[in-house]
Amino acid sequence: MSLAGAIIELNADNQKLEAFLRTADNIQKDAFLALDDIRSNTENALDGFHGKYPDALQSNLHTASTALLNEGCKTILNTLASTHAGLGEQSEKYRAEILSKIERNDISAIDLMEKWLAEDYDNLPAALLDRLEREIIVETNPGNSKSYVAHCRTSIRHWTDRKDLTMEPGIPLPVSYVYRIDSGTMDFWSSAKKISDFGLRDLFLPVGLKTSISERLKQAFRLSSKEENGGPTKEPQFVKVDGYYISSIRLDGKRSSLSIELVADIAKRDSDHFEIIFDIGHILSTRSYQDVEESVNDYPVLHYLSGKETMALSGPAADLFQIPDIAEVSDLPKIRLCARMLFEKLKLLQSEGLIASKGHLQFLNANGCDIFTSKANKKIDYSALLKFIAKVAESFRPYVKILKEKTPVNGELILRQEVGIGNRKEYSIRVDKLKSCLSNTDAWSKQIIDILKL
Repeated sequence: MSLAGAIIELNADNQKLEAFLRTADNIQKDAFLALDDIRSNTENALDGFHGKYPDALQSNLHTASTALLNEGCKTILNTLASTHAGLGEQSEKYRAEILSKIERNDISAIDLMEKWLAEDYDNLPAALLDRLEREIIVETNPGNSKSYVAHCRTSIRHWTDRKDLTMEPGIPLPVSYVYRIDSGTMDFWSSAKKISDFGLRDLFLPVGLKTSISERLKQAFRLSSKEENGGPTKEPQFVKVDGYYISSIRLDGKRSSLSIELVADIAKRDSDHFEIIFDIGHILSTRSYQDVEESVNDYPVLHYLSGKETMALSGPAADLFQIPDIAEVSDLPKIRLCARMLFEKLKLLQSEGLIASKGHLQFLNANGCDIFTSKANKKIDYSALLKFIAKVAESFRPYVKILKEKTPVNGELILRQEVGIGNRKEYSIRVDKLKSCLSNTDAWSKQIIDILKL
């Protein structure tokens, strides 16, 4: 309620400021029209005077009078031009001041949402929390390949095309928001990491099947033939990746997958690189690949692109673990151990309070509308934001209804928490205090109060 009240107040203030801007624009427009009229009348009057006495004004008798009149009109026109410039300058200063106030209000609204959504698990109702999905993305910084940029994207399942506020409780308004996490101050994610930085040694990944040296020698000396062997024998080829860098890692809560990209040269995105996609369940499983015979579907997905192929490849690379000869001789337990180690390091970016302390809200979208796209933009769509807040209020409505039914004191809401056998805490708040957070004249305030049946 306090968040809603603050956002509603900022929106109302900006509406007033925008009205001031419109009035100022109209005043400037009318003032310029008045000046144009005066200039036009002055010029027309002077032209009319000269046109009425064309012959007389050319004589020496009236030269001095004509000069005085011309000079006076020139002074008037110069004064009008100076006034026009002054009005334009004053108008721009006034507009800049109003726009600055609107921008400060927008930044305040962003800051409020940043703090509130950073603690979404404390602030959102269960109807929304049950549908939250997280995605953690760590990738090399475009401006500095030796450091990482980390983002946390949160979204809500069960999107709907309905845009009104008459939806049944429990059907959430689709929402997505992204936090940029300041990983530069974190010990592990502050610099580019190699596989060896995880304590792993001699980790080999397959790059494909190649004709063995012995087979090439046999072919060279014609000691065997393709007809006898059904074609040249190919063997799995591996690359030691201890010195490869992690260029990106993505933990997708929706798909329950972990994607890792390794590159030979962190400064060159088109260098030899691997992409490995793991199922989280397989990563966390305590069994070894060697303990149970597993199907190919249980293996991670592995793509390899050489530096030359990276730029030319038009389609997706082949999944090398779908090739039985490669899967059979790969050290899958060690590969999965590597993924588990990376997964554990990602937990650093999911620790409690991290987003609140190191996160910066970069993007917020609700019901398909961008509420804002970056702090650099500093522009808020208050209508979409208030619809989102109203929908959150709607998700709270079932709980408010229960509290009103269970509270014995009229005009209060009381919540009791069991904290142990025979012990409990009690929290109470007066309904009037909740309602006082909102303006009693604003339409959005009335709508939220009506939604919550307060």
